[in-house]
Amino acid sequence: YTTLFRSWRASGALPGESVRFRSDPESFQVQDGPYSGGKQILFLATGPGSWIEVPFEVEEDGRYAIKADVTRSWDYGIYEVLLDGNRIGGPRNFHNGQAVVTKTEKLGTHALTKGVHVLRFSCIGRDPNSYMKDSAKPGHYLGIDRVYARKLFARPVKQ
Repeated sequence: YTTLFRSWRASGALPGESVRFRSDPESFQVQDGPYSGGKQILFLATGPGSWIEVPFEVEEDGRYAIKADVTRSWDYGIYEVLLDGNRIGGPRNFHNGQAVVTKTEKLGTHALTKGVHVLRFSCIGRDPNSYMKDSAKPGHYLGIDRVYARKLFARPVKQ
């Protein structure tokens, strides 16, 4: 995995610009903007089959709600998301032709064991309207702001 910045954790959130990750192709950049900490990871995917993995760690066994703040833009692709090799839901289209916006993707509730887990964003295509700015080249990019893993606790039963 590649570490861009010193690992940092606050309130269970890992901002994209400070986590260790790996990708194929290994082509990414830290992008300034209206993101948490003022930065995000911009994955420069070249097309279907490109992927980026974002590891995160949980400190104890339990059920966790997993979320990721992912950017949408005019040159972004369609991705499937996997947690530890298992697909989470269906394809997710991160194209947005109007403006660059970041939205929280709910990735479900999962039983996790203590230790490191991996979210993989795998490009499976592009929106028909996704193009690189000022070009006819198809867009497959992806922007990841941060990943959340929040432990869920059982609610006491009222008697």
